[in-house]
Amino acid sequence: MRLTCFAVLGVALGAPLAAQSRDEGALERVTKRAIERVAVGVVEIEALGGLEEAFQAPTNEAGAEEGILARKGFKQAYGPSTGLVVREDGWILTSTFFLRRKPRHLIVTTHDGKSYLATLAGQDEARALCLLKVQAKGLTPVTWAAPEALRVGRYAIALGRGLGYEHLAVSRGIVSGLNRIGGRALQSSAAISPMNYGGPLVSLEGEVLGILVPLSMQGGQASVEIYDSGIGFAIPAVDAVAAIPRLSKAGVLRPGFLGVVPDPLSQDGVRIAQVSPGSPAAQAGLEPGDTITAVGERAVERAWQLRHALGAHYAGDEVELSVSRGTERKTLTLTLGAPPGAGK
Repeated sequence: MRLTCFAVLGVALGAPLAAQSRDEGALERVTKRAIERVAVGVVEIEALGGLEEAFQAPTNEAGAEEGILARKGFKQAYGPSTGLVVREDGWILTSTFFLRRKPRHLIVTTHDGKSYLATLAGQDEARALCLLKVQAKGLTPVTWAAPEALRVGRYAIALGRGLGYEHLAVSRGIVSGLNRIGGRALQSSAAISPMNYGGPLVSLEGEVLGILVPLSMQGGQASVEIYDSGIGFAIPAVDAVAAIPRLSKAGVLRPGFLGVVPDPLSQDGVRIAQVSPGSPAAQAGLEPGDTITAVGERAVERAWQLRHALGAHYAGDEVELSVSRGTERKTLTLTLGAPPGAGK
């Protein structure tokens, strides 16, 4: 009787394990197909920066140079990192991570091992994106996911290309949040590193959900402490695609600056606690005590909603604000400025 019970128990426990194994095998096959679909549009980016004339490379006892020198007078800056082909005629979208040290040369290597000297066409300081151009034809662009594909809980694959590896670096997680970093980014649990920055966050269908960027929850670009935190951010596909035409001709896109400090306790609109002197808000006549109720057609009731609404815009964009002052209701049109100190 006891043996019979164990036999029955073995069947009951064994069936779910077998099903789980089948599910894991199916997930592995789907993941592989998704990677194969997007891989041809994923490139490696190396950034080389000049060293000071007086720089001397360290030597060992045999007199051979050590360190990370690529050749005399140059070293690898931030990189390698990853980029995405967005047009067949050589337009590459990536992150601004490797631009921190102002490299002199940018090298793009495609999936088939061909390398090209790239030029910087434009950069987006609000979303940590930049657009590169290489003299190439016949490249294969990635496929972007539709906005409705961005759902919390779905599988997401972070990819990176670099360090001379034949295969892409792969990390799988889920989309764990939307509208993060002032409404600019989606959040993923896939582990990412600098090699991934500028690379794709991919769905199981092989479509790019977003482009991985080193943004920080405190604002600005993240430092090394976030690499192993289990939290990564990506600019959603729809926003990345929308930025490409502006990046191709704008030079530098900066975050839009209004110049108000909201009252965090205000409700049914964002009550202004302070207005920065000389800011676009001040020039438009906004005053402490005024309440912003909408940005364009987008109603705002809390301070975070105002941040998200303004986060969709850049410096130089014209926005329409619905404002109340006592019993008076009015609509103001103003041009957002750049944040104080931007570009320094």
